[in-house]
Amino acid sequence: MVIFIDPVFDFVNEAGIYQKKFGSDAQPLIDVLPVLKLMLHRCTSNPHLTGILCTSKYRYNQFNTEGLEKLCTEDYGQTSCLEESAFDLHVTKNTNNLFDVPETESTKLNDILEHGSDVMIVGMTTTSCIKAAVTELLHRRIQIIVPRDAIAHRISSNKVAEELLNQWSNNGVHIISNWEQALNNRAI
Repeated sequence: MVIFIDPVFDFVNEAGIYQKKFGSDAQPLIDVLPVLKLMLHRCTSNPHLTGILCTSKYRYNQFNTEGLEKLCTEDYGQTSCLEESAFDLHVTKNTNNLFDVPETESTKLNDILEHGSDVMIVGMTTTSCIKAAVTELLHRRIQIIVPRDAIAHRISSNKVAEELLNQWSNNGVHIISNWEQALNNRAI
């Protein structure tokens, strides 16, 4: 199972709010998009691989940060740059927490997780929504895989992201360098 976190226009489009605020510091979010597209293609071509899309719908100024007041508050910014219909499930979270979704989506997500195998977390951003997803999945004692080449964060967050990856590894998360390695060698 692969959970794609926030591949939305506000993060990956040059006209998106996050890109406007952080400019070249946020280039890694744009750079990871082709990898996510390849992963989605792999998910759709394998009937045994579940793909879950998780997007965000925030309230105005939710993060109380100048320049990010409208982050994921408008239809355009909340829209996935990956083909939504290609996913087995699409959930829309209201906070950074993967499980802060409407009840019907939560029930489906929990059912898939209960009957699934390892969960690979990909997308953006490592220091925010991915961090929240990994924390919650660890709390639920779910085996997690995080491929370095399929996650993204701002360049200025590299040190914090590296510390998180080390912490997760120490807590049993499988940190790998390449997403294909996991799809070829593990039952996800």
